[in-house]
Amino acid sequence: MDIVKCLHVISVVLIVTSIYASDPVVLADSLSDYNRSFEVLANGTVLYIDDDGKFTLVSIDVPMKTVSFLNDWNPEEYGWVNPGMIICFDLSPDGEYICFCQQVSVPDNLQTGDQYIPGPVLVGVCRADGTGARPLVVSFEVGSGPHFRFTQDSRHIFGSPLLECPATPEGFASFVTRDNDDDLIEGYIVDIQDGTRSGGNGYILGDGFYKNPWCNLIATGSYPTDMIADAVTGEVFLRDTTYSGNEIICNWVLPDAGLAEDGNQQILRYSDGTKVVNPGEPVSVFGRLEDGRNVFSRGGISHTVLLGLIDWTDFSSEDADTLSGLEDFIDLWTSVDATPDGKILVFSSGSSRELYRYDLP
Repeated sequence: MDIVKCLHVISVVLIVTSIYASDPVVLADSLSDYNRSFEVLANGTVLYIDDDGKFTLVSIDVPMKTVSFLNDWNPEEYGWVNPGMIICFDLSPDGEYICFCQQVSVPDNLQTGDQYIPGPVLVGVCRADGTGARPLVVSFEVGSGPHFRFTQDSRHIFGSPLLECPATPEGFASFVTRDNDDDLIEGYIVDIQDGTRSGGNGYILGDGFYKNPWCNLIATGSYPTDMIADAVTGEVFLRDTTYSGNEIICNWVLPDAGLAEDGNQQILRYSDGTKVVNPGEPVSVFGRLEDGRNVFSRGGISHTVLLGLIDWTDFSSEDADTLSGLEDFIDLWTSVDATPDGKILVFSSGSSRELYRYDLP
């Protein structure tokens, strides 16, 4: 490495101070093995899926005291039977609604001869307090799916796979057995108020997608993802034709850009195709606070967890603080959220079933 490049790399090394908050506190120890995601709600509770596949709440202020969620929801009222696990969910950007996917079955009287109808997944919506739950569409389990997210206006959901039938056992049975193709419903964008659909056949969703938390951009296409598109308009902004085997976006970190790999180097890739090469150690971002600060580490998954603003023009973060006490809790699958006031971090990891609270000073 020549002296100029060496000096440049040194210039972006973190200048950090160490801040001691509190040791992580276990909020809950029963996160689902299937899905470790969670959401911090506005009322100071955290919503997650427990090891029985049920929606569960825990208060940030009262660790290990959990209560069930969706107490007034019963899919059998809509004709479904054997309601099973909730397998994924999403909180609307305005914090008012929750979209969720739950395993259900069709009644025995809808089975046809020797053909056993496969198990559907009911996609529903409710208010953030769990009331007003109702079915919207029907999906099924495939690969890492189903996967449904809210649009930024909080008025619609979109996702895949989304079946072209009503969200009723009869509609699903007819669709699966192909008794009637005349009433197929097109559209992958669903209005959460009246269930109407729009958007066409949803081809841009491909085999899966990663939604940007701050806009309607998605990394989507083949597997691995190979294009950046707008989930609502269907406009494709960037397509990777190199077939490099890397995701076009691994982790969204800005409203128009995300981290990715390009050969043996880490880059920040913008939706217009602009790339910024990381001149130093790889950055792993686990979450972002509302004030723009990131919870992250450098050099892969290191034993140092940092909190601070990142200058994405050169990947530097000169004012980052070291979060003491988190060294042994972070792995590749760690997800971090924060309370709206930015004083408390909530996180989970892929290596355990615990949900943690971490107080910032």
